Amino acid sequence: GGNNNKLSYSLNYSLLTTKGIDETTDSTGIATGRDRDGYTQHNAYGSLTYRPNNKISVSPFVRYSAFLQNYDQGAFTDELDLTANSKNLQAGLKNEFVIGKGKLILNYNFNRISRIYVDDSVKSRNGYDTYNKGDYSGIEHFVDAFVVYPLGKGFKITGGTEFRSSAASQNYFSIGLYPFESKYGSDSVKQHQNSVYSSLLYNSGNGINLEAAGRWNRHSAYGNNFVWNFNPSIMTGKHLKLFANISRSE
Repeated sequence: GGNNNKLSYSLNYSLLTTKGIDETTDSTGIATGRDRDGYTQHNAYGSLTYRPNNKISVSPFVRYSAFLQNYDQGAFTDELDLTANSKNLQAGLKNEFVIGKGKLILNYNFNRISRIYVDDSVKSRNGYDTYNKGDYSGIEHFVDAFVVYPLGKGFKITGGTEFRSSAASQNYFSIGLYPFESKYGSDSVKQHQNSVYSSLLYNSGNGINLEAAGRWNRHSAYGNNFVWNFNPSIMTGKHLKLFANISRSE
């Protein structure tokens, strides 16, 4: 990592690997060919922040992780070739703009994940299947824009809007005594939501705090709803805080 007056950056990589343990219990003491279920994970992360002046900040980032693990089919069933492979990519951008006394924040996040589970019965066979494979993949988008503005005399208001959407596909296939196949495409496993929200915060400076907030959601599956909450609190001395929470959801 490093930085100067306008630019800062950070790069990270980590590797975690373990030979694992045998996740099953052999109560007979005569089982052979048992294995330890290992795990390997890679993580990489990079971020960049650019500040051309004290009123603008632009910060993109990217994160990638992948892991491969072996695991068993239950507490008493050792499995030699059952694996799970997962990959996750996250990327986003955070922007901050100082406008007068207020601040405008714009965020975007993207997430893609895939998981694959395979039991090919090459080293061992358990249950009814000689082969099975399940895979899941999904993507999500999230956009958020809000303003924070001080009103004076201890009051501050926050207001914004957000949009999020996701889609996924799921497939399962098995060969054995009872063959089975199931498929769900991303055109059917999907949802999106639009929201508008606002909150008003009061801090008296002598221990009294009040917050009132509301949020309206429009979801592609369950429709429209409005939620709100009210949170008063007071500090009495240095060690005691009295507070309440009143909220409504649907």
